[in-house]
Amino acid sequence: MEVTMERHIATWTVDGKPDVSAEVGELIIDGNSIEFYSRNCKEVFPCAFVGYDGEHKYKVFTRGQWRTGKYRTIDNAAAYAVTCVLQQNCDFQQGMIIDGIQEASFIIPELVDWLEVPTVQYSATETGELFAEEINPPPIILHDNNPHIEIQFESESFTKYLDKNDITTFILKNQPRLFIIYSESCDVNRVLADVRAVMQFFGLMIGHVSDVEDLRLVKENQRCRGWLYINRDYSYNLRTMGMTDQKRTTFGGMNYQVQEFFERWYAFYHDETFSFIRRMYFSANNRKDMFLEDILVQYIRILEGYDLRVSKDEGTSQEVRKAINQVEKEIKKLIFSEDGKALFTSALEKVVPDWKYNASHAGMIASWIASGYLGRKSLDDRIKSLDDRYLNIISLNARNVLSHARKHPLAEEISNEEAIRIFIHKIVATRNYFSHYKTEPTDVLESDQMYDTLNVLKALIIMIWFSQMGMEREMIRQIMIRDSELRFQTMCLQEKPVEQ
Repeated sequence: MEVTMERHIATWTVDGKPDVSAEVGELIIDGNSIEFYSRNCKEVFPCAFVGYDGEHKYKVFTRGQWRTGKYRTIDNAAAYAVTCVLQQNCDFQQGMIIDGIQEASFIIPELVDWLEVPTVQYSATETGELFAEEINPPPIILHDNNPHIEIQFESESFTKYLDKNDITTFILKNQPRLFIIYSESCDVNRVLADVRAVMQFFGLMIGHVSDVEDLRLVKENQRCRGWLYINRDYSYNLRTMGMTDQKRTTFGGMNYQVQEFFERWYAFYHDETFSFIRRMYFSANNRKDMFLEDILVQYIRILEGYDLRVSKDEGTSQEVRKAINQVEKEIKKLIFSEDGKALFTSALEKVVPDWKYNASHAGMIASWIASGYLGRKSLDDRIKSLDDRYLNIISLNARNVLSHARKHPLAEEISNEEAIRIFIHKIVATRNYFSHYKTEPTDVLESDQMYDTLNVLKALIIMIWFSQMGMEREMIRQIMIRDSELRFQTMCLQEKPVEQ
């Protein structure tokens, strides 16, 4: 479905403020990007504007005034930060909420090619006349209960036709549409969270997604249907997708296990433990431009955060700290004994001459002990641990990436084991340099090496996400081998690893 920019110039009133006169305004909808301008320049707090363009009613929800966008045509107008726009031909609910939603449905343009499900076929009559007819495939269920999520095939036949040279051409089309059906009505925030979960899942499976299109809402106690336009970037991987990149997977290639994978992903998506690092990954892969160095630092932070969570080291450290606080008196007795006093005084005064040995330092020393537990595992160790669990993608690329250095290329006599250690050390050193703005770029990867390393780390993170979907190790390997975007970094996986 090709999305064209919509421009609606009308008079707009402020919702809930009948005393404020209507003013000319301009609503511009370009996929999942929305701009709104009004000659009412006085609204600085979140508010909603209601307008009618002669055909449809619109309610524009804003967070207040914002910077001017790219497509404004009216002058003397203030720009407003739009969150979403609701279109319907019945009266709007007053206020800044959209609730009572029972069903939402939308289109992902890239889904039809990923499914590879035939929806139209050619046939012939007994007299040999050719004709085309629709095929109505059964729904594909993604999630069973609350919400129920499925893909239905919606007929668009005869809704589009072309007249040219006295010939009328009708278009037959069955478009896959995602349906999210709730057992209890909900508000728009719940709907948008579920839409994002679906978009992220298919972004990983297909390799890229663009926009949420034609988002329809069915609300309780409301006969007319509503359309929701969102001002959020739900795209994935469009910035790095090449012209010749192919789909990462297909529906049939997943052995039709899509429901199993999605239900696992949906649970992972709503797991607050991993929510932040998951959001950071998709934020680094939407449409906005980012420096390569910033993405590299973000990927390493994601990997570190993931290992901290799955190893539960951070929680264990907190428990250690609590336990130490509970036995603080006993600690004082131990470290402030004659032997302890001599030991700590000798050690600390060498480094900090002004350090005074007194009872108030007991809590500080206890905190050092707890922090030491958390720091016992270095970032190098965490990256190596993840690499060992996910097909050794870093180890297998180590020698190749290091050999690309212009200043100090890897010597041939260095063993593979040492090359792996050096590569991981350089990854960490690069992260520290760009994250902490260090003065000296010691052991930092060169620019050409950073590009390859970025793809290696991205492949590792994608494999982690696939494992959270419940994919088996061999299926993940087969997918990554065929990945057209990362193929130069994943071709090393072609040789099946020996089971440990």
